Amino acid sequence: MAGTLSELRQKLKKNLSVAILGVIFCFAGLSGATAQTKLGPILDKKIFNPENGNYYQLVDVRTSKININLTFSRYGVTWGGASRLANQLKYKNVQGRLVKDNSPELDTFLRQTFRPSTYTWIGIRYKCSDRKLYYIDEEPLTPNSFTFWSPVDWSSDRVHNATGRPSNIEKPVCYGRIKYHGAYMTIGDIDRAPYWALVVDDKVWYAFFVEYPTGETENSQVSLNK
Repeated sequence: MAGTLSELRQKLKKNLSVAILGVIFCFAGLSGATAQTKLGPILDKKIFNPENGNYYQLVDVRTSKININLTFSRYGVTWGGASRLANQLKYKNVQGRLVKDNSPELDTFLRQTFRPSTYTWIGIRYKCSDRKLYYIDEEPLTPNSFTFWSPVDWSSDRVHNATGRPSNIEKPVCYGRIKYHGAYMTIGDIDRAPYWALVVDDKVWYAFFVEYPTGETENSQVSLNK
């Protein structure tokens, strides 16, 4: 009988050890999966987009090591400040600019490739001088232009919300010193996916997308460049 009890205790200890190890490996697996889904943004690297032949770069003024003076920008930059910083950058003898985000393919490329983790300036603004939207190269947006506004559609003559119904929100406020409203890309929240929004010209964010419009072919380039 004593032998039987001893064997039973040993068997229970073995089963308990196996169960504990199983729980440990389970939590380790979950932690690994969580770590993989929380990939950080890709900063400073210039990445080629084969769809249009241009290069793109995500800059965060808090951590960037790009070769421009960011000393006075560590607390954020306005849309205008981001535009000036982008213009200081060059790649393959092509001057940088804030990204002209003008297609769903490009917008998806930017989000999925760089994974921005903070509000990020893009090359679109609403000018108070004539109350119209313009790309960074001064080309006006038209009713057929790709946009990704939410919760209101700033492209419409009469502002509409995301459902297409008239909104109580008027056009961007233009008075006093306000000259324009800069466009930025959000990172989404619990209730909705990332989208675009407008904010007054003295607001600061940390990040901005740079575009180098080289117009090169896919065959002559590599996908990732330092």
